[in-house]
Amino acid sequence: MTTPFDRPRGAAILAVHVRPIISAHTVRGDSAEEDLRMKALRPSLLMAAIFLAWRAIVGVPAAAQDVEAGGLLLTGAWTKAAEQDRDLSYAFVTVRNRGQEPDRLLAAFSPVAAAVEIRVPDPAVADGARTMTEGLTIPAAGVVALEPNGPHLFLRGIQQPLGVGDAIRIVLRFERAGPVTLQLRAHYH
Repeated sequence: MTTPFDRPRGAAILAVHVRPIISAHTVRGDSAEEDLRMKALRPSLLMAAIFLAWRAIVGVPAAAQDVEAGGLLLTGAWTKAAEQDRDLSYAFVTVRNRGQEPDRLLAAFSPVAAAVEIRVPDPAVADGARTMTEGLTIPAAGVVALEPNGPHLFLRGIQQPLGVGDAIRIVLRFERAGPVTLQLRAHYH
């Protein structure tokens, strides 16, 4: 039975544990074998690097630009890509009110949609969401996230296909901050 006091210390550890590993590796001539393995792996590594770079460029939507208006900061704006045969989509953005007074999102419109509705989830409604005709309050020093499964913008009657990477313009009209124009990139989420 060994105790912690029986273990080699300092340089003795190197002499006992490292030297046999180094000598066993060099005596067998593994460096030539290792070179062959690395040469065989290079094409695979290159293909993996190309694939990851391609996914980083194509698979991730461009970051949304932050927009400031009055006391509001709007971040992370995006829209859901619409299937070819669909004429509707959804838009999302986070609205942070840095002011001392509440603001209200009164309306939204887009040149590519016949109508844009402000909607909130409501299980009592047939399609699961109801239109907020009175607008959506952004509390003072608060945050409202328009997001999937939460409050969102519903774009009806889209006049063009909305594929991944396509951009659309949408204008949000606030009670205090006034009209705010956003560029939204489409992607699946």
